[in-house]
Amino acid sequence: SATSADTFGTKHAAKIYGVLYCAKGIAALLVPLGNLLMEATGTWATVLYICATMDLFAAVCAITVLRPMLRKHHARNAELAAQQGRGPVTAAASP
Repeated sequence: SATSADTFGTKHAAKIYGVLYCAKGIAALLVPLGNLLMEATGTWATVLYICATMDLFAAVCAITVLRPMLRKHHARNAELAAQQGRGPVTAAASP
């Protein structure tokens, strides 16, 4: 939630935070699947390894997809600000 305002600005921060919070509810729906997997394998280790793998995948996606996307977004905001005669705009102050 803290990075949503840094990334997209504060104008729609509450809406964006609401969407992010919905992801928590959707993730709660996966708990029964974890339970079924534990019962099938007889150990929580399998569930934890799958969760760790998904976390690593998310981290790799954040580095390879999100970081370049944010750079492009911030560069575009700076370019628009320069065209409008304003100084550089930080992400938190962008509209």
